[in-house]
Amino acid sequence: MEEDGNMVWGNGPITSPDKARVEAIKPIIAGSDVMIDLHSTLKESKPFLVVPELQHRLATVIPKLGVQRIITGPGLKHPSGEAIESDLYGASKGALAMTFETGWEHDGKIEEIMQSILDALTHLGIFKKKTEKIPPAKPQNFNLVNAYKQIFAGKNFKFIKEWQNFEFVQAGTIIGYEGETPIIV
Repeated sequence: MEEDGNMVWGNGPITSPDKARVEAIKPIIAGSDVMIDLHSTLKESKPFLVVPELQHRLATVIPKLGVQRIITGPGLKHPSGEAIESDLYGASKGALAMTFETGWEHDGKIEEIMQSILDALTHLGIFKKKTEKIPPAKPQNFNLVNAYKQIFAGKNFKFIKEWQNFEFVQAGTIIGYEGETPIIV
């Protein structure tokens, strides 16, 4: 992978196979009502959603995914205003677009995640409801995390330590450096 395929949804030139793939699927996303981009986290983490636009007409599907933590807010946008990530691109085209961070790839919950996605697709009417088993209860309350600023790490970015997902960080803390420039919370 030459580029992060999730970070090349903007209008730049095709400079890699990842960008070419993104350009090929943009028309499909642009014509979609719902887009769920599946990811796994690099370290242990509970699943979470990144949803740029919670006030969408199809947002009733979100509880069916069984995730309690949702990140949303104006800080998801790239400083340029361009939709450079899949969820931002889908939302800019009117879709209920989200990134589903399904948790750590080694946690063995693939069946649970798959069932949550099937529940969501059934709720949307894409699949017919099966009555074989009673699905696990889905959360009714959500932990909404307001993204107020997103940091886009460049090639010279280095964290000062191995941070955990959603680790509490005191305001004023240096979390890393972009070259010689400190990145401060």
